[in-house]
Amino acid sequence: MRCFLLLIFFCLTLSARDIPSLSGPVIDEVGILSFSQKTQLSNVLKNVYSDSGIQLQVFIAKDMDGDVIENFSIRATDKWKLGSKSEDKGLLFVMAMAEKKVRIEVGQGLEGDITDAQAGMLIQSLTPYFKRGDFATGILVGVNGLLGLAKVESQATSLGMKKSTKKNSLGGFLLFVIILSMIIDFFLGLRKRIIPSRGGFRRQRSYTSLDNDFGSSGGSSSWSGGGGGFSGGGASGGW
Repeated sequence: MRCFLLLIFFCLTLSARDIPSLSGPVIDEVGILSFSQKTQLSNVLKNVYSDSGIQLQVFIAKDMDGDVIENFSIRATDKWKLGSKSEDKGLLFVMAMAEKKVRIEVGQGLEGDITDAQAGMLIQSLTPYFKRGDFATGILVGVNGLLGLAKVESQATSLGMKKSTKKNSLGGFLLFVIILSMIIDFFLGLRKRIIPSRGGFRRQRSYTSLDNDFGSSGGSSSWSGGGGGFSGGGASGGW
């Protein structure tokens, strides 16, 4: 029986769709983000990695071809090895557009900062954006939320959430996400687009604030995994 189950698992693995090569901080198979948005968000995430050692990967997949989101995301982290081997500070934000599923995969070195419950609450805060087709805003809110939980200098600072805070209550974190969402909606109404700020170039400034003069240059030109490990921490959801 065990051999039979292993054979089934092996066959399913062979039939599962391939995980793409790690070409950059944002892999968008559908074209959800504009070229400018993708370039600017990529630069933000490169600078976050350079400054803090936290490697956050955004993966917008067109489909999972019959796979489940939990297996799909862990196959991606197994291939990409996000974060350094010594610190395991990798994060994966993955969306499967055809199946309408989303998952946050948390590296072992960040499981103390980003609990499964917090990751689940963050996903719940994103689903209203996804349900109305406002995927770009939802992605930005998700990135902001993850960086805030990971104690990276971000929009959280302007809302009074200090980077030195050891633990955030679930209620406080939910309030942060709600307020952040309101701020983003306000600026979108004025500017009609999402553009991270130039603050991504310096640790003491906002990585993901909305400012239209963020340049398309800066940050490391290379992007590859450093051997980071994942053990299944995180949460899944859908819209």
